[in-house]
Amino acid sequence: MYFRTYLRKTKSSKKSNYTKLASLPTTLDTHINRRSSSTQKVRDFLGHLINLNTLYVPSTGRGLNWETKLIVDELGSKNYILDNGAQIVFNDVEIFVKPINSDVLDNISKQFRASEAVALINFKDTEISYCSNEEIKKQANFFYNLQFANNDFEIESKVFRMLIWHSKSNVSRKLFKTWSEKYQSQIHITKSGPNDNFIEITDAKVSKGITKKKLFATLINNSKVKRVHIGDSMNDSTAVGQLDEVISMKNGSEEFKKLANIVSEFNNKDGGIINTIKKYCF
Repeated sequence: MYFRTYLRKTKSSKKSNYTKLASLPTTLDTHINRRSSSTQKVRDFLGHLINLNTLYVPSTGRGLNWETKLIVDELGSKNYILDNGAQIVFNDVEIFVKPINSDVLDNISKQFRASEAVALINFKDTEISYCSNEEIKKQANFFYNLQFANNDFEIESKVFRMLIWHSKSNVSRKLFKTWSEKYQSQIHITKSGPNDNFIEITDAKVSKGITKKKLFATLINNSKVKRVHIGDSMNDSTAVGQLDEVISMKNGSEEFKKLANIVSEFNNKDGGIINTIKKYCF
């Protein structure tokens, strides 16, 4: 999963002086003890941005759990966006929460189970993966905390984001089409992942583009401020039309690259985000 960072460049602490707003892709460009983490180079760069009066806000598809909190602490931020916009924390205070409609969630959970897909579900403070087919479960080893969903499986807690995958692409396409048409006014559904082979579901009022526009509007009152988003998969395309400029990283999905205004020559690894920020955001 990716971890994104929002930047707000300012000459002072007054929001009217912001000159650039940019939402940036993953700051997690390495692994430490098998856990996704950022290199010291990235952390030092973010520290340098602070010295330039630039406020950065990490954002992720992850939910609020111990690992997420560890990551934001490492990045030195008290502000972060979770579940790709379904939860917003500012100055360590939760200022926005929007779970998926419970009736829709119940129907979708029955359908993903019947189709034998795998679903990663973001609850309030934990993430759990479910699958109803043992064979597909073996193929889905990239999902952690994977549990078996039997016939009595029910979701009783609030859910902020679902990430659904199936080993057969035709099944995924059918589920995407069915849910897009049936629940178009109740959920926001998009493709996700490096190959756009995941289905991502949040509430209809939640998406990367919608959340960023809403958040940026509360922080600035200057229409001349340039708002930029950088990403790597189709769920980043929700920023198109919401912000001024959308940039795809080199390793972005082909479908997203077609929609982005700019395609960076740098990928997410080895501090590529630093070079992208320097070239296209300053």
